[in-house]
Amino acid sequence: MTDVLLVEDSQTDRRLLAGVLGMDAQLRVRTVTNGVEALLAMKNQRPDVVLTDLQMPEMDGLQLVAAIRDRYPIVPVILITSEGSEETAVKALEAGAASYVPKRSVADMLVRTVHGVLELATRRQSLNRVGQKIERWSCAADLNGEPEMFPAFAEYMCTSLEQIGVLNANQRLQVGVAIEQVLEDTFFHCNLEIDAGLRASDPAAYMRLLDQRSGDPAYRDRRIRISVTVSHQLLEVTVQHDGCGAALAEIARAQTVPQMTGVTGRGINLINSFMDSAVYDDKQKLLTISKRIAPN
Repeated sequence: MTDVLLVEDSQTDRRLLAGVLGMDAQLRVRTVTNGVEALLAMKNQRPDVVLTDLQMPEMDGLQLVAAIRDRYPIVPVILITSEGSEETAVKALEAGAASYVPKRSVADMLVRTVHGVLELATRRQSLNRVGQKIERWSCAADLNGEPEMFPAFAEYMCTSLEQIGVLNANQRLQVGVAIEQVLEDTFFHCNLEIDAGLRASDPAAYMRLLDQRSGDPAYRDRRIRISVTVSHQLLEVTVQHDGCGAALAEIARAQTVPQMTGVTGRGINLINSFMDSAVYDDKQKLLTISKRIAPN
């Protein structure tokens, strides 16, 4: 049973979020109303994951993220964001939050995001350090038309980063979440060419188009090739595809447009918060993202 600590000052939203989480029998939900109560609850019983609102009295979500990272660095924090709070969400991601879910999308994304973050976080804690003497490591994979492989690849990459001994546990989790989101954006928005806003605006039309294009070889067989190269100074990830590159070009353009909303905007904010640079080559349909690694 997974222990989830939900931090939300609004009674209405607290009941709504607890209800969504409670539909999953694997999740046990405890609720508190602000960040101060959350830290007291964690002192008595450490949860597996914390879900928190951003705007709360006494201690807001941003302050809570910083406090948890300082006191309980292995406990992942997921933000619940309202419309217009993307800038604060980005600051919280930079402060150490693992991911975020827009409040308007909790029914569709909340439980899935909790399990995705926990799968990465839990397995990171059980790994050994046998690969720490490796000076340089790289891998490449073709993930053509196999979105179910994206979480597995992110996990494999994070496992390798831990074995090499680069980045701390929270940074590895953040990078894994960001790379998984980029792969999803590449598959759904580049190769299948499904508009990022359709899922929210017309879920039925989104599912029809997804079923249609997932079965059409002209879309389904487009490739996604990812490569990762890491040393003790730099992590570099490249993603190449055969579809429309607008979604990945937006990720690179986020260096000048730092906060964006919507489904694709979530990927942009994750990359902008967790990685140091993003460059898109439209001719090669190649996104290159990198993170500098500070010396131990």
